[in-house]
Amino acid sequence: WRPRQLQQGLLRPQAKRQPHLKQAPHAGAPSRDVGQRGARQQLARQLVRFLPWPGSRKSHVKILLERHARGAALLDVVGGPGRDVAVERKRLSIALVNSASRMTPAQLLLSVSIAGRWRLAGGVLNSMLPHLQKPDCTSFCEHHPNKVVAMLEAFSARVGESQDDGVFGIVQHFANELADRIEVYGTGAVDVLCALAHAGGNRVLRRLREEKAAKLVNDVCSKGGLQLEALDPCQRMKPKTAGDLLCALGRLSHRDVTLNTMLSRFLSEHLESVDVSQLPALSRSLGRGDARNDFVLLHGICRRSALAMEHLDGTSVVSLLHVCSRHDLFDEELQASASEKLRSCATTLPVSDLGDAVYALGGLMVKDTVLLNALCDAVRPKVRELNEADLVRFMRGLVKLRHCNDELVAALVPVIEESKWSLGSISLANLISAFSLFDSTTEAFFMNLLHAAASRINRMPPMSVQHIFVALCRRLGRIPRGELNWPVSRLCGHLCAASTSAQVTPVQAVSSLAALARLQYRDLPAASVLTSVLVGRGSSVVWNWAPSANFYVCRALPSEQSFDETRCRSVIQGALDSSHCVEILQSLHWLDLHSALVFRLVARICLVLIPQLHELRAREVIHVARMFGAYQLPLLARGEGLDLGGPHAIRGDTGSLPAGTPMLRPASVVERCFESLRRHEPFLESSWHTLLPFKLLCMEVETRTFGSQRLCEILNPMLFSFVDRLRSLTYAECEANRMRQQGLDDDAIVGRGTADDDALRAEQRPDGTALSKCAVLEHPYHHISVGGHVQDFPVDVLIHTAK
Repeated sequence: WRPRQLQQGLLRPQAKRQPHLKQAPHAGAPSRDVGQRGARQQLARQLVRFLPWPGSRKSHVKILLERHARGAALLDVVGGPGRDVAVERKRLSIALVNSASRMTPAQLLLSVSIAGRWRLAGGVLNSMLPHLQKPDCTSFCEHHPNKVVAMLEAFSARVGESQDDGVFGIVQHFANELADRIEVYGTGAVDVLCALAHAGGNRVLRRLREEKAAKLVNDVCSKGGLQLEALDPCQRMKPKTAGDLLCALGRLSHRDVTLNTMLSRFLSEHLESVDVSQLPALSRSLGRGDARNDFVLLHGICRRSALAMEHLDGTSVVSLLHVCSRHDLFDEELQASASEKLRSCATTLPVSDLGDAVYALGGLMVKDTVLLNALCDAVRPKVRELNEADLVRFMRGLVKLRHCNDELVAALVPVIEESKWSLGSISLANLISAFSLFDSTTEAFFMNLLHAAASRINRMPPMSVQHIFVALCRRLGRIPRGELNWPVSRLCGHLCAASTSAQVTPVQAVSSLAALARLQYRDLPAASVLTSVLVGRGSSVVWNWAPSANFYVCRALPSEQSFDETRCRSVIQGALDSSHCVEILQSLHWLDLHSALVFRLVARICLVLIPQLHELRAREVIHVARMFGAYQLPLLARGEGLDLGGPHAIRGDTGSLPAGTPMLRPASVVERCFESLRRHEPFLESSWHTLLPFKLLCMEVETRTFGSQRLCEILNPMLFSFVDRLRSLTYAECEANRMRQQGLDDDAIVGRGTADDDALRAEQRPDGTALSKCAVLEHPYHHISVGGHVQDFPVDVLIHTAK
């Protein structure tokens, strides 16, 4: 059939039928008993196949465009589900490109909207752009802004959905035309700018100069009734127009604080006049004006949304929760109504919205187990639809909430196992960090993810390396250390690369160094990078190390020309807090790291922490005191501050110092630390895990690690009595003190003590000696027993000579 014959059959279905229509009905062919309307629909579907034919006329194009402009599904247009949609989409693209030169301006706008609605290839839109730039089409658009808005609405995309490159060429063309001829558009300029912002986002004004773009926005706001120079700028503005303009400014990323503040203040006063469906878009546009006005407006949006939750869909509710999470605003009424709404519509939400909902709840720390299980149950059948970004957001939200759904994790494991080699390095690091918290996964699955990340570690930033280190610390004890050597060595080698070491931040360096200490993995090149970052020279690493802490006993400390005291102080006191500093000291001690750079770093940290001893926790104070014994730091008191002493003062040799120089010796620091621990006495006498380092500190002082004086010689009688009482406490006494502080009565304590005594008697041999279940470490000259008993008394550590 020729297109002209199809047109005649479409307009006059009573005309003579063709022979093939008398045969048995087939897919796409009308039957004998169909009415006039059915025959027109069937013939219109057949017209799509012949439109690329060179002889088609404007009337044929008009019929095709009218059919597609009705908004029906593409399968209904091209002939039912039996047809190949991809083939018909290609035919439609060819038809629109070949017929664009014969279209009227109205048909051209309609064809562009059809191409945008069916998401045709960007080449279609690029081929139509020259026709839109013709003078007749430009004049038509100026006098019919409503048709331009209708065309741009076809390009509207969901939040987070990517647009085709051909769309941006069209929206940037109309943005340029609007800036040049805004007076011709009149009041329709507001609707056109809002439609452009909704279609193209922040790329709409990219081709305009900054001054021209700012002038365009101000002129459009003036057309909408905003008077920038008046005392009441928004007096003539309607709330709906103000809401549309604020949403458009948010999508355009226009950072005019004054303009955004005017609109947000006006909307906060007239929020009741704004449509409920516009509230989620308004909330997303906040953050570019005055923070106080934005907070007032966001709080009003939350309160009104909580009262009108039945008028919002699930996607809008997720968007509101995400904005509240970004602005750290928790509203109980909104949270309660949003939780009920999400539970009712969880099964109908797209999988991307489910991931955003869990991530927003994690940011708000809303631990609603019922809601989280409902969202996890809704995601489980759709795990194959999760893309990489949705999967990472979903798992990070679960990690923040510490919520594990075993059924969902079991469904995600095979999906991640299949796609682990196609995931990005950053996504793999986030997944490894998330699954390290869940015990429902096997160690084999975790190791497979770890090996996949280690194999592509060259693309991994320092933040991802830190996440993997922390994940390995969480899995420590469940995975043999031998299996961790290769991944940890790969991570350490990646840290030593010049491109990576220059990007490591001080916080990342502290976390990575602490992870290496917990893993007991002493890698000197990686430690060189991390310590260099902590002194403020990550781009110029110091690779020198000393064999032990006694290396500089008989030799002078070398002068570090590259050590900048100001930069080191700015890192320690600016980028880090006291907890980070204590973590650095503990990690350096555990890894047994010694060098001139480490010596200066430890001294600088101790100088910062000594005035803050009363603000530290008990365990942190003990770590600071032990570091003075491990590194034998000499400190000079100069005025109100402290400074590092000379190299000959390390073991108390002060002969090289000027006469009368006040010294702050390690023994004096120990006395200060014990004095600061007096405020932690109730905690120390009831916490066995903190009391053990305290006892170790006392033992180090008694063995003359801090100098030639013992505890009784360093401390005054009252302070020594306090220390001596605490170091004499046993595990049983600590447990009794802990239970007493928790409010348990004496009967419960006595009952527990009786049960322990019975258990101890049951473990005794017939001759009365105790059955020892302790661990014994045998050395040539002495034996160390851990966790044994001496007669009826439990002993933590017992050292005795070998027989």
